[in-house]
Amino acid sequence: MTKKLVKEVFSYDVASGILSWRYNKKHRESKAGDEVGCSDDKGYRVVHYEGKIYKVHRLIYLYVYGYMPEIVDHKNRVKNDNTISNLREVTSSQNSCNRSLSSRNTSGVTGVSLNPRKSGEWVARISVDGKRKHLGYYDEFDDAVKARLNAELALWM
Repeated sequence: MTKKLVKEVFSYDVASGILSWRYNKKHRESKAGDEVGCSDDKGYRVVHYEGKIYKVHRLIYLYVYGYMPEIVDHKNRVKNDNTISNLREVTSSQNSCNRSLSSRNTSGVTGVSLNPRKSGEWVARISVDGKRKHLGYYDEFDDAVKARLNAELALWM
């Protein structure tokens, strides 16, 4: 898919974040102006075009910026919010930082947990390029959270 083709086939409404057909010769049930695609099993909007399946948020990024990065992240974690202000290019590590909390998380903050070896002590960690990095042990929960947030900011900057 190229920027030229995506602009030829689709139309994007910046305010609503909706990608729609300019025309659709292949599917009789779709017509110009209809929103493209449907939701997949993970909640992302996808569209079938020329025998391939595309995630709509990636096509929108291509439509607006002219290229399709390896990873496009939804800032607010809402998989069907495809407003351009909610989409950003990220690395794998950055994308991991923006995941929802694990169901096993008991602290309420990603990368912060009670130290299983010492009661009342908090530990902060972050994963960078698939490797877990220890950020320190803290007596106060807020200090561990601050360490984790600082590490995230360092990754993003």
